[in-house]
Amino acid sequence: MASNSPTDSRHSLRVAVLRDLATETDLRFSYIRDRVGPRLGSNRMLAAPLYQMLWELIAERLVYLDCEQNATCNWRWCVTERGRRIGLQTVDFEPDDIARYMSAITARVLNLDEQIRAYASEAVRAFGAECYLASAVMLGVASERAFQLLGEAFLNWLPKEEAAKFAQAFASSRQTYINKFLEFRRRIEPRKDQLPHEFSDNMALTLDSVLDLLRITRNEAGHPTGRIVDRDEAYINLQMFARYLVKLYALRAWFIENARP
Repeated sequence: MASNSPTDSRHSLRVAVLRDLATETDLRFSYIRDRVGPRLGSNRMLAAPLYQMLWELIAERLVYLDCEQNATCNWRWCVTERGRRIGLQTVDFEPDDIARYMSAITARVLNLDEQIRAYASEAVRAFGAECYLASAVMLGVASERAFQLLGEAFLNWLPKEEAAKFAQAFASSRQTYINKFLEFRRRIEPRKDQLPHEFSDNMALTLDSVLDLLRITRNEAGHPTGRIVDRDEAYINLQMFARYLVKLYALRAWFIENARP
C-alpha cells in the first residue's frame, strides 16, 4: 500500500472503500478486497485492515451489512445514503466525512494551532454524532482562538499609536470576543487598500462570516437561551468555519511578514 504514514494509509483505505461501495455493484467482501488492493498500489488487500475499516464505517453509520442471503459468503457490504454521498463527493470541507474534513484543513493551514485543531475536531465529531449544539459551541471556541492569534499579529502590524489603542480593548478581560472582533473590524476596514487582494476582495463577506458564527455559537448556543441548532445550520457552520480559517491564517501570516520594525 503506497503511503507516507499509518494515518495516510488509513485515510487512503477509508476513501477507497467508500468510493468502491458507492460505485460498484458486486459488494461481497472478497470482491471489495480484490478491487481495493490494486487501487492502493498493492496486489491484494489484506483482510484484517479491510474488515477493521468496514466496522469503523458501520460505527459512523456510513456502511451496513446486508445479511439477506443464507450463505455468509454472499453477504454484502452496502453504503447508507450518507455514505454514498461521501463516497462520491469531491468537496474539500465535507463535514459528513470527519477524517477528510480535518485533513483538508491541515493541508490548507500550515502550522495549525493545536487548540484550534482540538476544538475543530471536536466540532466535526459532535456533528457526526448529531450533537449539533455541541458542534456549534466548539466551533465558537475554535473561532475565538483563531481571532486571538490574528489579533496578536494585527497588533504588531498597526502603527504604534493605533496599536496601543487596539491593545487596550483586545487585552481587556471585560470585553467579549464579539466586541473585540468589532473593534478589530473598525480598525482594519479603513486599511483595506493596504491588505493583500486575496483578503481585501472579499473582506466584508469573510468578516461577516466570522461575526455571524461568533454570535450564533457564543451569544446564543453557548449560553442557556434555548437556541436550537439543526443539522443544516451545523453543516453550513462547519463549511464556513473551514473556509474563513484558511483566510484568517493567510492574513495572519501576512501581518507577521509585514510587522512594523
